[in-house]
Amino acid sequence: MRSSGEPLYLQIAKILREEIENNYEPGDGLEPEGKIAERFRVNRHTLRRAIDELVDQGKLERRPGVGVFVFLHPLKYELHKETRLTRNLRRMGVKGDRTFIKRQLKPASQIEAKYLQIPKGRLVTRLESLVYADKIPFCISTHCFTHKSHKEIYSLFKTGSMHEFIKKKYNIRLSRKRSMISALLATGEDAALLRIPLNRPILLVQTVNVDVETKKPVEYVISRYRADRVDLTVNF
Repeated sequence: MRSSGEPLYLQIAKILREEIENNYEPGDGLEPEGKIAERFRVNRHTLRRAIDELVDQGKLERRPGVGVFVFLHPLKYELHKETRLTRNLRRMGVKGDRTFIKRQLKPASQIEAKYLQIPKGRLVTRLESLVYADKIPFCISTHCFTHKSHKEIYSLFKTGSMHEFIKKKYNIRLSRKRSMISALLATGEDAALLRIPLNRPILLVQTVNVDVETKKPVEYVISRYRADRVDLTVNF
């Protein structure tokens, strides 16, 4: 292998690429870099260059503090009037899970007041959760509610579909009125939760959900998606 004239790291990259295509599934983790380096009898610097080559080719991805994984193709996720994220993932054949990060009762910020059509400073409920798609971080969502019984959402809702809970508890069915999509760079906290490097682009989706009957805003949602994990389609 060393006598071919081609740089050693490129030779290793070709072998690894063939192994990945024949023996691995998207999302599978590679063995530790130290073991791979030992197998090829090269130093870690050479091995890292080979892996970096495959990262650049879109075959592998590094997850800081976790390891190197076979690249997952983005999920083609539709934004439509149906607002239940984890249920929509299940319809796509993807296992969706939610872990709550924060629960807060706080005065509405200026932007929350604007989209919820309430006075700035009125008490609102904020629930922030990390959503997984097939056990890999998919997005962070901050839900802000203004309904008169929002304190019960704060104290009683634990798991499952948030909007199904609202429908059963208050007989309110929510529908997406508008979504605003933009891009930004991941902050320290978001990057850590989404398992991506600092300053990696993420997609920001701001959504207003209204009561189907009254058309009044009930929920304002800020979702931060891993840009490498999702292709968003708007279909209202």
